[in-house]
Order: sequence, then C-alpha cells, then structure tokens
Amino acid sequence: VCAAFTPRRRLCWLRQRSTMVIKVLSRRGARQVVLAILIWAGAAPAMSAADRLTGFITSVGEDSLEITTRPGTSRSIRTTGSTRYMKWVTHQPWQQATAADRTFLQVDRCVQVQLQSGEPSVARIIRINTDQPGSMVDPCRRLRAPRRAK
Repeated sequence: VCAAFTPRRRLCWLRQRSTMVIKVLSRRGARQVVLAILIWAGAAPAMSAADRLTGFITSVGEDSLEITTRPGTSRSIRTTGSTRYMKWVTHQPWQQATAADRTFLQVDRCVQVQLQSGEPSVARIIRINTDQPGSMVDPCRRLRAPRRAK
C-alpha cells in the first residue's frame, strides 16, 4: 500500500498497476497459446500425409493418372469432374498465376495430389509443377534419380 499522494506514491501506484497489467496479459497470452495449440492439434489430423502424395506423372489416362511416388513405386489416381487443378508454385516470382486445368497433366511433371476423404484413390486437388523436370527447383528431383552411395 502506498503512502500519501506524493511523487513516490504515484510511482508506487504505477508499479502496482503495471504489475497487474502484466499478470492479466500473461494470463490472456497463455490462454491464447493454449487455444492456438488446441486448434492446431485438431486441424493437423485433418490434413495428414496420408491424404496427400507427391510424385511425377508416368502416364495420363482419360480419367486417371499414374504417379511414381518413390523409385520403383507407383500409384494410380482417378480424377472426376470435381477434381480441381492448380499450378504448384515452388519458387519466385510468387505472384505468378496458379490457374491450371487438365491439359497441364503431362508425363514427367511433378504433382502433389490431395485425395478425397473416404476415397483413397480419387483426387480432390492436383497441384501441378511446371518447372523443368530434374532442375534445381523441381520438387520431385530426388525421386527421379537414384541416390548415390556415399
């Protein structure tokens, strides 16, 4: 408790108020951090790695495509009328258009496929990378060439 109204009392009052404000802010901050963690933890399983796969196209059919996800491993994915196509921008300039359509699906292009929930072989969104296959900016560069022994 501060003494009579003097400059020291004003300083004492400010210290008490600032301590109280810091305590309230730290409690509110802690609540926000906990809430953010809970939201993140709930959203993480919704978009797991099992719902996505990355690889390069080995063949394109009328309503399907074959994707190599690892050397020697490929997977067949079906497309439907509701499948969305996007250009997969992995480097600058970031402002480039992301519009794409089915005609962007070409053999050797790197793609990231987001699968429909409940249907493990049906594509919901296909992100198509248009960079030169095997180039430094190709997301599938490591999948294309076998790794050398050290």
